Amino acid sequence: MALARPSMPLPLCSPRCSHRCHTLLTPVWRKIFDARNTTARASTHASCQSVTPSQAVSSAYVHIPFCRRRCFYCDFPIAIAPPASRDDAVTAYVSLLVREIEATAKAHGGKSNSKDLQTVYFGGGTPSLAPVNELRRVMCALDDAFGVSEQCEVNLELDPGTALADAGALATLTTPMRDGGVGVTRFSVGVQTLDDALLVACGRAHDTEEAHEALRLLREVRDERHGALRYSVDVMTGLPHQVVDHVDSTLDAVLSYEPDHISLYDLQVEERTKFGRMYTPGVSPLPSDAEAATMLTHASRKLANAGFERYEVSSYSRGGREARSMHNEVYWSGAPYHAFGVGAASYLHRRRFTRPRGIASYDRFVQALEKRADQPENGTDDDHDDHDDNDNVPWELLKSLPDNNCGDESPEVIAELALETVMLRLRTSDGLDVHAYSESFGRPAARSVLRALIPHARTGHVAMLRRPNLIVRLTDPEGWLLANDIISDVFLKLDEDHI
Repeated sequence: MALARPSMPLPLCSPRCSHRCHTLLTPVWRKIFDARNTTARASTHASCQSVTPSQAVSSAYVHIPFCRRRCFYCDFPIAIAPPASRDDAVTAYVSLLVREIEATAKAHGGKSNSKDLQTVYFGGGTPSLAPVNELRRVMCALDDAFGVSEQCEVNLELDPGTALADAGALATLTTPMRDGGVGVTRFSVGVQTLDDALLVACGRAHDTEEAHEALRLLREVRDERHGALRYSVDVMTGLPHQVVDHVDSTLDAVLSYEPDHISLYDLQVEERTKFGRMYTPGVSPLPSDAEAATMLTHASRKLANAGFERYEVSSYSRGGREARSMHNEVYWSGAPYHAFGVGAASYLHRRRFTRPRGIASYDRFVQALEKRADQPENGTDDDHDDHDDNDNVPWELLKSLPDNNCGDESPEVIAELALETVMLRLRTSDGLDVHAYSESFGRPAARSVLRALIPHARTGHVAMLRRPNLIVRLTDPEGWLLANDIISDVFLKLDEDHI
């Protein structure tokens, strides 16, 4: 089979990704997905742990879209706000976020008296451009609407060189909410590389000096908190003109700051980005497939030698399970989660809904959601009559949010869930529980998965373990380097067997 980049790992799956699980699929995967029911594809996203109405929603993603500039590889929904007007723009946007949070809580039966939220993730964009008081305003809204546990993992993406990468701001950010702070317990630092020429080539807004300063400050704050604070560092491979030595020197420097977690991402060249217009994957100055695979393999082994466990295709942690990102594990396990903000995708009642990517259309969406939440019995099927079909608002969300009964799924939806379960679970070191998969989707589907994986098990790229259920997972690093190939084979087999 001819894949675009067969040795590359799977794209990141998160609520800010706007269906990246579909849009970044290799041609073989996309062909299979496009053969499925379009409505089912657009609205579902799950794993073998089926979401039921009784499951508490314990996680929330919040998208802060503002950036100083757009990186050349970025296709996330962002907004470039000049420094002079940025604070006003953030304040207006946070007001929209708060309104969406309040309307969502109302649509789901009113404010919670419990402390349901166990994880909150501020992503972007660049959340560390937002003033501390605005981030606190969001956290207070979440607490009022759903209840934020005192043990909640609150993760904030932080870019070096931004206002919040400062000792005073970090102190307020990490102060518990009950004491007037934001309650951040974990930072994700967008370092990407510690080579200035590569940072310029990627269009990043920071330099290596600012990256070192941010890492130094985070280590100091963590030490002062006696390990109560954790931080992760993002590192990229496969960049233009990048070689193994660049990756090696970046990781050496990053490891000297003793982070708890490292996320290692291979560059994905998106069509709508500047890189998409400039470069072709696998063609110089981008590394060839073999060179990119070598970088990833070298980096993975280096991190393993430093005591890091690879628990997901792009994620490495050190210090036990508590060092892992609890929030990201919610996505991979198929648990439900809220999401708020421009382009954010929530997963509730076995449905994934993506909000509009533009702030103006998001504003209209929030207004419609408020109207829907205020109507008796949450409105009727006639609500569609008073809006413009071309305003990019996901109106189906308004009809489904108050619904607490999943009902019987269509065959198309079940087939979609079966495919996405494989994709999500094989991303992780925990792997796919074949018995649970069989219970969810039937023995024929489980047999098809096994038939597709057995050839890869014979070559040492898939491990089959009994614990006591049969667990299948990709081997590290060989299996994960071929993740696209292996999962594509499973997709093809499920399709051939009409599962």
